[in-house]
Amino acid sequence: MRRVLLLEPDRIMAQCIAKQLKLKNIQTETVSVADEAIKVADNNRPDAVITELSLRGHSGSEFLYEFRTYADWQDIHVIIYSSIKPTEELMNSKDWKLLNIADFLYKPTVSLRQLADVVETSINR
Repeated sequence: MRRVLLLEPDRIMAQCIAKQLKLKNIQTETVSVADEAIKVADNNRPDAVITELSLRGHSGSEFLYEFRTYADWQDIHVIIYSSIKPTEELMNSKDWKLLNIADFLYKPTVSLRQLADVVETSINR
């Protein structure tokens, strides 16, 4: 079964995302803080990571920089599903490109069903 690591601080949102992914036969491991996400990924390598940019303790960008320092995690698809919309300047910056983000989805305009479709496509590439 395909596995996704979901880093989402809002418990209800995390449950809703996990429910949509389950409909696609994708197992979700949910964490709410970045430090825990790194440990979970280290113990059980996911096929993809979904993260919010607004996190407690770390920003989503800080988490992604740390996540991408693991050499064997470069091929894991990272999908940002966030209520924070980065600027075009940031998304086109060298640092942002180094994070190798598969997709950026803005929560207010992308439904959970659309997110699940993107995750499924991303994992099956």
